[in-house]
Amino acid sequence: MPHTMNLFLRSPSDHPRNRRRLDLTKQAYMLDGLNTDFLDARGRSPLANMWTQVLFGDYMAYYLAMAMASTRRVSTPWCISRSRSKPGADCRRPHY
Repeated sequence: MPHTMNLFLRSPSDHPRNRRRLDLTKQAYMLDGLNTDFLDARGRSPLANMWTQVLFGDYMAYYLAMAMASTRRVSTPWCISRSRSKPGADCRRPHY
């Protein structure tokens, strides 16, 4: 997967056991040839750390969607293709 990037989010408030798990997972990914990087949260409190990570994720999703819009093919939404195959079906959530 040459076009993937695995970002590991970490915070100063992470438990040492979780921090070690992130380090080992990143090392295993790197040994398998995958691109990896850490993103350290900013802020003075755990809540501030969490919000900076959420904000970063929102920006990343938005700009990635903008970048992919020109190269992505348009597909039929699930609910429309379902309604074509079953008369009377609508685009509400599927019932499980």
